[in-house]
Amino acid sequence: MPRSDQQLSPTLPFARLVHRFLADRAVRKPSSHTTKAYRQDFEAIAILIAGTGEDVVNHSADAVSKDNVRAAFAAYASTHSVASIRRCWSTWNSLCNCLFTAEVIEANPVPLIGRPKVPKTLPKSYPAHAITDLIAAIDSDYGSTRASDWAERDRAIVFTSLLAGLRADELLNANVGDIRRADGGDASSNFSPTADHLVGADGDRMTRGTLQYRILRAFKRAGINGERANGALVHGLRHTFATELANANVSVYTLMKLLGHESMVTSQRYVDGAGTETRAAAALNLLHGLLKAPGSQA
Repeated sequence: MPRSDQQLSPTLPFARLVHRFLADRAVRKPSSHTTKAYRQDFEAIAILIAGTGEDVVNHSADAVSKDNVRAAFAAYASTHSVASIRRCWSTWNSLCNCLFTAEVIEANPVPLIGRPKVPKTLPKSYPAHAITDLIAAIDSDYGSTRASDWAERDRAIVFTSLLAGLRADELLNANVGDIRRADGGDASSNFSPTADHLVGADGDRMTRGTLQYRILRAFKRAGINGERANGALVHGLRHTFATELANANVSVYTLMKLLGHESMVTSQRYVDGAGTETRAAAALNLLHGLLKAPGSQA
């Protein structure tokens, strides 16, 4: 954590310390998604430590003790998934390491707090037939007189997710000019809506609720709602994007860059799911030569 003319102190407002930590992290150019996650994680635990959101503003780092942090994480864990708990744990571990290095706190209490193990699951992508049925369901809206039915826009949502792997927030904030086809063309040449971004029936930029509703509606009409994991809509399309690339032997480093992951471990799950590395390695086994039929020429 960077030092300023004012020496960091345990009595400084905690919100100011977090702000300085984020400023330090900004030098590493994290994605907006990562920065947003940092803030959410800090706020969630800080409020549980302070008791109310209003108290966080003037709360000092003195409250970042083993007992307080452990109690806050216990409360947080009761209402959040394993993935969220692990991410929040990592965020707070980074913050407390910085506070300890700057001698703001006597020790980092986070390593003393349990962290759930990573569940051995692989990202669930959609099979080809499900994508075909999904597009067909959207195409059935062509010619509809309902203001909310806009096949061109809904196709743009699905194909941008499948071919660019955007998260929901990234998709909602993307303009047509932000997208370029892999062959060098401009996506706007095949996009007929009059606005330069995804819009709802009211003409304003689409909300997250509308985005999720349009995808869910298409899944239900296509009869493939059972193909997706619980809660996964746009993110399931993103999983499909990554899985298809992994199946095509794209390197884990390239996947990490395309998906905007902070850790290569996250991207490795797609490579593991594809199994291309293990299949290729198994094919190198010289004992495959024993499979030749008896009497055949070597």
